Amino acid sequence: MDSLKRLKETRTLEAAMSGEPFQAWVFLSPLGCRWDERNLRRAFYKVLETAELRRVRFHDLRHTHVSMLIQTTAPAKYIQEQLGHASIQVTMDVYGHSYGGEYRHFVSRLMGRRRGSPHPHRTLRRLWSEQATQVD
Repeated sequence: MDSLKRLKETRTLEAAMSGEPFQAWVFLSPLGCRWDERNLRRAFYKVLETAELRRVRFHDLRHTHVSMLIQTTAPAKYIQEQLGHASIQVTMDVYGHSYGGEYRHFVSRLMGRRRGSPHPHRTLRRLWSEQATQVD
């Protein structure tokens, strides 16, 4: 955060000295202006090419970042806030599939199952058939 504060102070002084308006953007083009979408994309693709990395969309970085946060078990609420989504529902609608099945053990706990214990549906079927035979 200190780096951003220093950058803001430097740019404020530079703007005052040059008479140019202060640019609030962190990443500026070589001309000192905000990057427009087309030029940002071209610069991004050039960096990928120079680094000999496969070409991906700039927006894919956002999805990669979220996937990495999910893998590190970052709370969904934190991810929502980082993305600027209005609600957790939006975040889960877009990224819910990334959570996979790693939380199935919670459902098993709710059902009182432990590893190696019989599946609750099988237990219910067995109890049902025992009840049915007792009635006959």
